[in-house]
Amino acid sequence: MPRISRAESRFAPIKENAITGQKSRKGVTKSKMKTEILGEHQKQALANFINLPERAQELYWAYRDIALSRKEDISYLDDALEELKYCESPIEKILYLELRIMTFFHPKVKDDKIYIELNPQTTIENYRVDIFIVACTLEYFDGEEHPTEFVKELIVECDGHDFHEKTKEQVAKNNNRDFELKNMGYDILHFSGSEVYNDPILCAKKVYDYISSCFDRMIEEKRESNERH
Repeated sequence: MPRISRAESRFAPIKENAITGQKSRKGVTKSKMKTEILGEHQKQALANFINLPERAQELYWAYRDIALSRKEDISYLDDALEELKYCESPIEKILYLELRIMTFFHPKVKDDKIYIELNPQTTIENYRVDIFIVACTLEYFDGEEHPTEFVKELIVECDGHDFHEKTKEQVAKNNNRDFELKNMGYDILHFSGSEVYNDPILCAKKVYDYISSCFDRMIEEKRESNERH
């Protein structure tokens, strides 16, 4: 039975049968739910879903249950499925899906205080990165939203099984890669495969909490600079 993390439980109501496949009171199994609900989608959406790792499928169904129980639009979930085809590894797909979905749950992001752009498998200079995030704060005037001067570019790396079996030379090469990317002005967050699989919600929350704290520092530094002048 897949593990239900503490982080997932905070986003109630997530129905038990959407995660574990157990029967609901009406006797509807997870597999039957999949057949009934996915039958409403286009073939491409179905193909995208089938190609997901099981953990990502669990997340999809959990959030779909939440959205349906709140009578919310679920089109963003299918948009996320389409974007996942650009991710390479299973743990990248799991984390990317959670990052995409959490833009609707994280307090500062969901209230349109921070704009998030997610880019899977992006090339920066000569380096290929798993997930590249461009974030900026937003302000509102004249009835429209406008990006501010505060921008954060962040690289998120998913370190799977292969990462832990690298030679000393490969580790040194990766360290040098991180060093060069940081010198270009990019922050980098690494998550192990077990971290992503066991608690993808916590990993995504850490990413957005990090971005939020960066903006808080930028805004405070600008305020202090204005006061000095």
